[in-house]
Amino acid sequence: MNRASLVIQQQRLDVFLGKSKEDVAAIKVQTAFRRFLARRKLRALKGLVRLKVLVQSQSVKRQAITTLRCMQTLARVQSQVRARRIRVSEKNQALQRELMQKRERELGNMKSYGSEERPG
Repeated sequence: MNRASLVIQQQRLDVFLGKSKEDVAAIKVQTAFRRFLARRKLRALKGLVRLKVLVQSQSVKRQAITTLRCMQTLARVQSQVRARRIRVSEKNQALQRELMQKRERELGNMKSYGSEERPG
């Protein structure tokens, strides 16, 4: 036996020293019953911990799903905004081209009009 177990046995003997058999038996029964209650509490506590973990994992899962949905919605909105900007930009470029072509025609018409007035 190691030193620790000898110390524990000595302490147990010291507790029982000078007690009647009935007292020793009562102490042993009480100790066993307290041990039983402690184990039962521990088992219940472990069950509560498992339940808590399960509930928290469900909560975390729900939170993750909500966050993912929000991120997907945000990405969709960003994509729509980007597409709209591209459309508006392309539309503006087309308008710019039309204006440039119109201006070039007007300049061409003005040149041809100016050369028609002058006799050559």
